[in-house]
Amino acid sequence: MQDGFRVEKTKSLEDELLLDIIEKITEGIGCKFSTKAQKLLSKIKNEDFNPIYTKLNIEDISDKFADIQIIESNLREKRVITCTYDNENHSPYTTTIQPLKIVNFEGFWYLLALRKDTLKKYYLKNISNPKMIEETFTTDAKFESLLDNSISVWFQKDVEPSEVKLFVDASSAKFFKRRPLPTQKMDSLHSDGSMEFSISITHEMEILPLVK
Repeated sequence: MQDGFRVEKTKSLEDELLLDIIEKITEGIGCKFSTKAQKLLSKIKNEDFNPIYTKLNIEDISDKFADIQIIESNLREKRVITCTYDNENHSPYTTTIQPLKIVNFEGFWYLLALRKDTLKKYYLKNISNPKMIEETFTTDAKFESLLDNSISVWFQKDVEPSEVKLFVDASSAKFFKRRPLPTQKMDSLHSDGSMEFSISITHEMEILPLVK
């Protein structure tokens, strides 16, 4: 812990509820991550009882903990790394990349990285032997905005967004009201409960699985 900081038990009911939610979310990430999170949260929670229950379908990446630590460290320092990647279609190969972000889409973990100025999405569990290279890089300020507006891992970096208009009936509309998609803009809401809205995408696979 940094000098000048200390962990204290929370006294706020709002903070306690927030910690309960965080605790349940971390349970779905994997055994090793969950155990470490439980130890940390126990230092600031007032009691063990948790009124929250979650059912999150997030893949367990506990077995990649050591590799993730190396990737995360170099990602923070903006250092180039080499690693072995197995894309399951052919033999594993060694590649040199600029790590940008560890992300989770629909329960699966990926490493977003630049390779020869092209944005790549590497399935995290297929990465092994990450090693630092004494070389740094800079990132594009637009990258965070690109992530914020993405719908799925299919998003593209150098593609001009296109607008898609969707019509959903009343039985489906409630789900898009509860959890709007990134860039979702309401066009019209009809008296029967159906609605029309538009979203921006950079790849058709951002929306096709949802439509299906």
